[in-house]
Amino acid sequence: MRFINLVFILILFGCKKQSYQTVNVFGHAGMGLDMQNSIYHDNTLEAIELALSYNGSNGVEVDVQMDSQGCLWLFHNELMDGVVSLKGCINEKATIELENVTYNTLKKEKLQKLQNILKSIPSSQKLFLDIKSFNACSGLSVDRTSFISSIQKLNIGHLENVYLIVSDENWLNEFDSSFNLLFSTDDLTYAKGLFDKYSNLDGIVIRNKMIQTSEVEVISNLGKSVFLYDLRSPKGNRQALEKKPTGIITDDIRAALIERD
Repeated sequence: MRFINLVFILILFGCKKQSYQTVNVFGHAGMGLDMQNSIYHDNTLEAIELALSYNGSNGVEVDVQMDSQGCLWLFHNELMDGVVSLKGCINEKATIELENVTYNTLKKEKLQKLQNILKSIPSSQKLFLDIKSFNACSGLSVDRTSFISSIQKLNIGHLENVYLIVSDENWLNEFDSSFNLLFSTDDLTYAKGLFDKYSNLDGIVIRNKMIQTSEVEVISNLGKSVFLYDLRSPKGNRQALEKKPTGIITDDIRAALIERD
């Protein structure tokens, strides 16, 4: 009888679900990119507010592009064609052209300026700004000086809960230590080298499949943050959580929060 009880206890504890409370969970572009179960289009105010409303949500990641006059907008795709009620690239449109643009969805959500979104983020939650620095229509990088000037005008450097994500090393010297700065790459070796070169770099954003648990630990031990993305399924969320990164940026925040807790 004692043996049976012991076996039962071992099974009970062995099957107990792990908790990953130390891992932050963020919505990718709000409620995810191209997710069939998403109520709203990515990078819209509606999607962002919904992602923030979930109990335990630590914030959201959004994509930021600059128009021809220096206004910053939330938009993921390189081209607007087929996605919203306008064609071409945001980088080559005037602000007035974009102010009444809506998505080609049933709810016709409006294209949003970054400045409007900043007001919706509570100080207790984080906002990640993925800077899109390539103009697909011209085949060139956007004007870095103008883009950074537009960011500075919004006083983002003074907001402790806002993080900038860049994927071009040339941008790293443009920001002082007042900015929370992350580098997005799939090359882990390259990322490690950047920590020695740029003291203002706080961490990396990397695809889940491109980094192992031991490598997450190495970077964490350097005092740097690790955020994993490209997570579109419960299995992917679980695998990322098991690596114990600083946070995960998931396309299914509801499932990720259930898995984490």
